[in-house]
Amino acid sequence: MTPDVAPRRGRKGRRARDMGRIVGLVVFLGSLGMLFLSLLFAYAILRASVPVWPPAGEEPLPVAQPFVSTLLILAASVSLHFAGRAKEMAKRMSWLGAAAACATAFLVAQGFLWWTVWSGGWVPSTGGYHSVFYGLTAIHAAHVVPGVVWLLVGLLRTWRARSAGASKMPSLALVSIYSHFLAVVWVVMFVAVFLA
Repeated sequence: MTPDVAPRRGRKGRRARDMGRIVGLVVFLGSLGMLFLSLLFAYAILRASVPVWPPAGEEPLPVAQPFVSTLLILAASVSLHFAGRAKEMAKRMSWLGAAAACATAFLVAQGFLWWTVWSGGWVPSTGGYHSVFYGLTAIHAAHVVPGVVWLLVGLLRTWRARSAGASKMPSLALVSIYSHFLAVVWVVMFVAVFLA
């Protein structure tokens, strides 16, 4: 092999690979951000097209349940932040477990919210108001699911490193960026859809 095509090894190669992964994730999150912005824009147009919000004859969305969801996703994000800062693998595992548990509880809370509004007659086919609500929350939840899996993989990798006696902890950079992005998106959705 010639030196210019030899595989990258060492810290520089690892750093370049990690940077490539981060750039790929940022590009993906940019496209995901555009999807959420499009849905929020559709919601804003729908909302501006009627003189009273919620539309006449419609019950307002519940606020307490989405507020609990907001606390859960923020707790997951904060737990993940502390997992990334942990100096000991046992503490990192505890924080990762807390983050995964909070994110899973967020999904359960979302399921309960959907069940509550669905049983109250709010089905997607009854109007644009309902369709946008379900579209935004379902697409968001569909992206939280792989985040939970990713957190569990991070927990497993940390456990393996600890069991093997490794001194270096696996990186949480990608899952942190992804999870914090989803937390910010949810907070924006909560304010725009449930509070405004």
